[in-house]
Amino acid sequence: MWDKLTEIFDPADARFARTLLKALSKSSEGFPRQEMENLHVREFPPGSPGAMADIDFVLRVLRHDGYLIQETTGAQATRFASDLLRDYWARQHA
Repeated sequence: MWDKLTEIFDPADARFARTLLKALSKSSEGFPRQEMENLHVREFPPGSPGAMADIDFVLRVLRHDGYLIQETTGAQATRFASDLLRDYWARQHA
């Protein structure tokens, strides 16, 4: 799963995807959109590698490929699609 990100994404998007998945693996509730944008700015300041990552594209692909889901109620948080997948990322990559 880890290597697949480099096959799907360009380097900036892959770096953000890994950072996002690591952060989400520590939260069973997931993150609202604003928290994901804050994570991007905090981890990839303007001018740094990864700063050009396309957040919307990364989220679309990760949702399409079954990594993540977005809740349709409340804060509409994005989280791992399954606890099993979240636990894998937490153990192996976080």
